[in-house]
Amino acid sequence: MNLKAAISSEFSEFGALQHLYYEGPYSSYSEMSEEEKSEYTSQVKEFAEACTNLKSVNDVGVDLPNVSTRVRRAESGEIEAVEIGAGFGMKIGYDDEAFPWAPQ
Repeated sequence: MNLKAAISSEFSEFGALQHLYYEGPYSSYSEMSEEEKSEYTSQVKEFAEACTNLKSVNDVGVDLPNVSTRVRRAESGEIEAVEIGAGFGMKIGYDDEAFPWAPQ
């Protein structure tokens, strides 16, 4: 799957897009090879270059752990790094708060 080729041009029109959740081609993070992780991270970086406010791309497939990526940006908005890791259906940065969108 190539995120850049498949959807970047369409999604770049959503200027406020910060988090993308989708069901992707990998059944789980633990089953990805190092080569697949590297390729996927590169694709997320290209996608994040087109979507200038993007902070994370997360696979929400049924097999845990999911593929979860976080985009770190400089104050200028330039991408500093894209980090890939194991996700468990939670929004990155809210690890201690399982449902941050739910009313308190």
